[in-house]
Amino acid sequence: MKKLLYIIFLLCLATSLKAQTFIKAENDTTVKSEYYDGKLWAYRQVGDFVVGMTNYKTKDDYGKYYQIAIFIKNLGKESF
Repeated sequence: MKKLLYIIFLLCLATSLKAQTFIKAENDTTVKSEYYDGKLWAYRQVGDFVVGMTNYKTKDDYGKYYQIAIFIKNLGKESF
């Protein structure tokens, strides 16, 4: 559980600082990124969990702001 929260925190921090720009470390092979519906998603698998995140600008009646979307999937056989 601590690992999962740590990864989510790091992804939030890394993605929110650069908005839509994701800079992957050269020696890090655990992070994968892809575009889905025009948004850049960054994914990392830790054990039986896949955690993904994106950050994008959006606009509505209140104004412009950033929104963070998080994807979490359990690949294991046990519920969590």
